[in-house]
Amino acid sequence: MARGTESLYNRMPVFATTRAIREFQGLSGTGLVVIDSIEDWNSFLNSSAAN
Repeated sequence: MARGTESLYNRMPVFATTRAIREFQGLSGTGLVVIDSIEDWNSFLNSSAAN
């Protein structure tokens, strides 16, 4: 997840699951999207929030 924190620092979006960021519980940012289910990923990717 070091790349993830670097990406957030550089204001790049990060898409992850809860398991992927489990070691970084305090990690947050406007570019961080944490979704676990396939259905929720599909909904997110088809929404305006993904733009």
